[in-house]
Amino acid sequence: MDLKDHQAQLQQLIALRNEKDFNGLVERILSDETNSDKFLIKMELARLTKPCQRLIDLRHRVPEECQKFSHENLDHYLPPQCIRVLCTNIALYGCYSVGAFEAVYNAIGEQKQKVILQEPKAPDITYLAELVQFSHQRSRSSARMYFVSDISIVLQGETYLAQTCDISTDGLKIKLNEGLNFKQHEMISVTFLGLKSDYANAILSEKINYQFIKKETQQHKFYLYLNYADEQSDFVRFLDDFITENKSKYKMDVHYDYQLVKEKVLKQSYTQHMSILPIYLNSASASPFLFSLNNQNNQEILDKWQCADNNQLPLLFNELRLAKLLTFAKKNATTTLYSFTHQTGGKNYLLSATDEELNELGLKKIFIDYGRNKDNWSVFHLSLRPYEYANKDEKYVVLDPETTQEKYKVSHIATLQMITEHCALAAPQKIDISILSKLNHFVHRKNNNKEEILLTLDEKSKRTERRYFYKDNIQLYFKDKLYSALTVNVSMSGLKLRLEEEHNFNVGDNVYIQLPQSSHPLKKKKAQNLYYKIIKITAPKTLHLVRYKMNKESIPSLLHTLQKNNMRLTQIPNSQQKEIMHLVEQSFISPLFFLSKASGKAKIQFSCVETMAGSLYPLFEVSNDNVNYASIIQGELHNALINQPFDDNETEKEAFIYINQTLNKDAQYTYESYLEEDFSSLQDKLSVIYPAHKNTTFYAVHYQLVFLDPIRLIEIEKQSHNIEAFSLHLKQQLENELLNICALIEITDRTQQTLQNYPKLSRNVAKTKISAAL
Repeated sequence: MDLKDHQAQLQQLIALRNEKDFNGLVERILSDETNSDKFLIKMELARLTKPCQRLIDLRHRVPEECQKFSHENLDHYLPPQCIRVLCTNIALYGCYSVGAFEAVYNAIGEQKQKVILQEPKAPDITYLAELVQFSHQRSRSSARMYFVSDISIVLQGETYLAQTCDISTDGLKIKLNEGLNFKQHEMISVTFLGLKSDYANAILSEKINYQFIKKETQQHKFYLYLNYADEQSDFVRFLDDFITENKSKYKMDVHYDYQLVKEKVLKQSYTQHMSILPIYLNSASASPFLFSLNNQNNQEILDKWQCADNNQLPLLFNELRLAKLLTFAKKNATTTLYSFTHQTGGKNYLLSATDEELNELGLKKIFIDYGRNKDNWSVFHLSLRPYEYANKDEKYVVLDPETTQEKYKVSHIATLQMITEHCALAAPQKIDISILSKLNHFVHRKNNNKEEILLTLDEKSKRTERRYFYKDNIQLYFKDKLYSALTVNVSMSGLKLRLEEEHNFNVGDNVYIQLPQSSHPLKKKKAQNLYYKIIKITAPKTLHLVRYKMNKESIPSLLHTLQKNNMRLTQIPNSQQKEIMHLVEQSFISPLFFLSKASGKAKIQFSCVETMAGSLYPLFEVSNDNVNYASIIQGELHNALINQPFDDNETEKEAFIYINQTLNKDAQYTYESYLEEDFSSLQDKLSVIYPAHKNTTFYAVHYQLVFLDPIRLIEIEKQSHNIEAFSLHLKQQLENELLNICALIEITDRTQQTLQNYPKLSRNVAKTKISAAL
């Protein structure tokens, strides 16, 4: 049943609700409905007529000027047309009800829809995917609440009055009455004047430090986005409690939470399936190789670099070789890397070389012709660029703050991606054996005795809440059995602990914990059972838990209980948690496309194009909301690159796509795209690589389609509950979107390498052919 189909009946019943024979009127008006539908309509009627205590504050949310409207001890801020809607519905319902509250927001939505309909229609959206962001400058992952309150800010010694638009424990959006100039990441001190006058909390008298992220101008009004950049745990605790206590009074930005959860899940899915191997280096060290991040898909790359029972990657990035690679990288941050294994005298030797290294010695053709028939022949796309720290004041990374404080000074990040199909040179010819000795220059001569450090991507990508060191003995109950355990760390919704004995737990089991009675000040009080669900089990005997609700009642977390009892806890360095996430995000060099499958049909649903993939921004016409993927999927390409892999028992697909992007007379882009098998000759390919039309740009991209494991909704259970509290249909939409995600496309820019793979003579031949055709 859809209540939208019964709005006329509901409006009729609302107007008649005070009639003496109301029940009889209900039966007559709903005479054609089933008993179950009658029941649901009556329930909806009861919901709409229920008194409401929520404030409506539309300041900074609508372009019109808002006026104060007081009713029943509640102060609302609305534009005149919304005041009229509210008054009409208060009269209709007889009080300020849920129906009156929703009528105001429905009126705003209808007005926005009218504006959208009046705007010029967008071009054909057949090839548009929703843009998602993985690396956020805004870095606001906490719940945002629309809350307008007076503040003052101090910038470069000058004080200015402003107002908050929305607040969270991670940041603010504020409104200024005048335009000011800001530097990126500039520090701003904020005093919360409105909250200070309403709450007797000493922390509100202090200036809180924020970092400027970006500004917007809307209809002569100036808005700033700020990130929290202080160490005031008391302030964060106050703000978190304030937002929690007022969720039912002020409107929450549930769509923001919805978007963040979606992006978080997609990012986690990609980190577990990315084919790229990120490698972290310190160019100032005698042993530059620090560590790499691996997952189930890029493990094959690590296997390719095993030789003589040793990992050879550190020798690829030894001190002398890295210095030369960095020199090449100043001109082009990406290149092609070739490697193979050579056996002689009963021993295996690994050889590797980049395009630049081979061209410098004039050995590229010999290396490829000789190596392509050898065991372990591999071609990689290699990128190398300086590493950018999330925290500009801390030039180091702590990989695991819980167990070690070892600091790694990362100066550069390299990525390796296997390319099975690649732009080949001319057919191999007979090799002069006397020249082969020159290839000894590229042999990995020394064994790597350095201990290999590998971090699993999916284990380092899920830390979003503040975590605290907390070690104490607890008791865990499961199916009437008691287990003793030691806590490791705690967050608002999670808990990590180690059991003292063997167990038979499974992921998804529900347990509850209790602190044992002792002299501990917290334990002297009556302990309440704290309910948790197991979301991960790691060795040895380590459980990762997330709290959950029992019988729909709000159950406090262990952290909440500890804080309420004034327990002093040491926070695990938050800046380093963000830096670990930043490690992963810095490796996102490929435009990504997520495919969903519904009703048996696969389509591209979401796309992520990070700034590191900037060279392909023009190809995909990246906007604030969408990504145009026509260049890689239009026409027959859709069948070859998407339909066939799904039809062939979900077989992974790899291909090269050659693209001509042309700007037509209407200032719109058109595309002609080709696969390797579309060319009947080298000259056909060259005519695409070197197009004759002056408004045409050539791109060559590597296409890799991989199938994903199903999304595990248990990992977003807490966030889903938060969304469900305000919008049940939005939670269902989120879950449906995520459950339909089934595959991923990685796109790698190979344009420069493709151009370099063809000698100048071939280019001249191509030009001659084109001139003759004209």
